[in-house]
Amino acid sequence: MATATRQHLRTLKLIRRNDFLYADQHSISTFMAMALTLIGVFAFVLLVMGSPLG
Repeated sequence: MATATRQHLRTLKLIRRNDFLYADQHSISTFMAMALTLIGVFAFVLLVMGSPLG
């Protein structure tokens, strides 16, 4: 999450410059959202199954 926030702030600084040109980047925010979703689904499955880990 901290890395996604850092990338967002860096992009905002670039936008404030007059010579800003958009360059497509790999989205750390998208990766973080997918990772958190997978963790949540895994935790939910463990809870539903009554796993001794949960």
